[in-house]
Amino acid sequence: MLCTILNACEQRVVGHDPLPPVPYVNDMRYQGLEQFAVRVAGTSIDKKIPDGFFAICVKYFEARREPTDGDFVVVQRKRDGLYEGTIKQLVKGNNGWELWPRSNDPCHQIPCFLQG
Repeated sequence: MLCTILNACEQRVVGHDPLPPVPYVNDMRYQGLEQFAVRVAGTSIDKKIPDGFFAICVKYFEARREPTDGDFVVVQRKRDGLYEGTIKQLVKGNNGWELWPRSNDPCHQIPCFLQG
């Protein structure tokens, strides 16, 4: 499955708040970069960010020049004409980059292998 890296996500979690905007403190590591929140819906990253919580993100290649092992990223994939966004951990595997869910759910234990 081909996935496209869109954004780097912080590992910290912002408290559960059902109404936008999401208050948070800018991460000084990314000072000067636009930071935004995405809400987690589901269990594919629940070991790091519980369902309903927010991840604070920056555009990946504005924060990094190249992929970094261990980063959490928002990726988008297209399936049956629909787009889905998901958060995965970027891992340097033996055969290239992999996107791993970090989940307690047995349905979310298989990585996505990046191509190209």
